[in-house]
Amino acid sequence: MNIEQIIRWFTDTDGWTFAKEMYDREWEDDVGGYVSGKFNLMQKDPIRWMASLDPQNRAKLEKLIKETK
Repeated sequence: MNIEQIIRWFTDTDGWTFAKEMYDREWEDDVGGYVSGKFNLMQKDPIRWMASLDPQNRAKLEKLIKETK
């Protein structure tokens, strides 16, 4: 994983992809706003969002970033 992959993931990931890949949910089904709230936090304060992730979601994020081309 390199800085370019990290930047690409954070700038290229849209809400629908974020919901599906990070939280295994569909954006359209986000009735309570949980995923959209997490997405907004990720965009506005990525360090705080990453710090709030549990170990499984941190591992998922790392995997997703490493897969970024």
